Amino acid sequence: MIQENHAQTLGRLLKQACDTFAEHVLTVEEEKPVTYRQTALHAQALVRQLYETGLRAGDAVGICLPLCASYAAALIAVLSLGGVAVPIDPRCPARKAVQMLRRAGAVCAIGGHGQLEGEIPILEPDKVPELGESCWPGQLEWSVSPDSPAFCFFTSGSLGEPKQVFLTHRGICHTVQAKRQVLELCEDDVVACTFSPGFVASIWCVAATMLSGARLVVYQGSSDDWNARCRTWEQATIIALTPSALQAVLGLEQAQQHPIALKESRYLVLTGEEVTGALLDRYFRSHSVPLINAYGATECSDDVLHARIDHPLPSGSIPVGRPIPHTQVKIMQEGKPAAAGQTGEIWISGPSVVAGYVGQEQEENEKFCCQDGETWYRSGDLGSMDEKGIVYYLGRMDDQIKRAGYKIRLHELTDQALALEGIEEAYAM
Repeated sequence: MIQENHAQTLGRLLKQACDTFAEHVLTVEEEKPVTYRQTALHAQALVRQLYETGLRAGDAVGICLPLCASYAAALIAVLSLGGVAVPIDPRCPARKAVQMLRRAGAVCAIGGHGQLEGEIPILEPDKVPELGESCWPGQLEWSVSPDSPAFCFFTSGSLGEPKQVFLTHRGICHTVQAKRQVLELCEDDVVACTFSPGFVASIWCVAATMLSGARLVVYQGSSDDWNARCRTWEQATIIALTPSALQAVLGLEQAQQHPIALKESRYLVLTGEEVTGALLDRYFRSHSVPLINAYGATECSDDVLHARIDHPLPSGSIPVGRPIPHTQVKIMQEGKPAAAGQTGEIWISGPSVVAGYVGQEQEENEKFCCQDGETWYRSGDLGSMDEKGIVYYLGRMDDQIKRAGYKIRLHELTDQALALEGIEEAYAM
């Protein structure tokens, strides 16, 4: 197992994992196992190609691949050269993908042939020749510090201008290592991930798995075929999904009149949206595998709160847990900390909180503030904290909702509808 080191960068940690667990299977693709060693060899070749394109430290590179061994290799290559990874869902509309890469200032992309052709230089990962075992081009690695940017993400608005943030190596390593501790990940684990590469939670699925020497399972078929997707979970010890996805799985169970197989599972990790009492009641009728209710945001480099749930709970009393190490969470009422049990806005501070939004000063001033020398992220979420320091999520302060991990502002939907010819009134619910 790769130990936490606050002076390390994610690229170096992933390379170290490939050396430590060289013969372990990272994933199985088209019924063929892909080892950590093979992934490292692929990364070596990508590093050379990226270097030949003129990539320099701080340059952004789009990674337009599904979560797979090639994605892991691309991540290692980009981060090892000091580049900034811009994960793009391969199913993302071409126009939106190009817009995000342009805003990020991407100099090239790995994958994305159908989306980006003619817009940006493309490296196709399946066309990169593998090098020999001794060919890791270490001399090409640029100086990268823990406070260097590692990822560029765009917070997923509905129709408005997405807010751009940079996640540092320090910040993302902090949340990834915390996830390993919460889930007690080890090399015997099999992690099934259902998240899109464009969703920040996908990072821990890949990185925490690799730093533990574990195996990653990602279904690559139709996103709507939950029957086939669930069959890939038969050996999974950890399953990561959104509450909406769990609802879909439970609906499939009801239609087929038998529960999905979770006999090997230790935890189901839920993140990206609210967990309701109705969902817990429905789940625990047929399952006993504990749930981890995780809470975070892209602005916090992913999840910073976790709560283990073993039984049904009513809505309004469902915990999101305590903060991860070195992270502070407080509940604020009218600019002052709320008393235990009182409702207020959830504020978060710590090494995983980003510096702010790129080029959007007004939005940044609304969501970030400095108190006592610490940068605090104002989440816009309502919550409370009990006497034991356990946080409870209680909804939003505005009209933003989350579905499948994506942020949606209802007023933006009505504004767009009213812009259509012939529409005089519109409501979004």
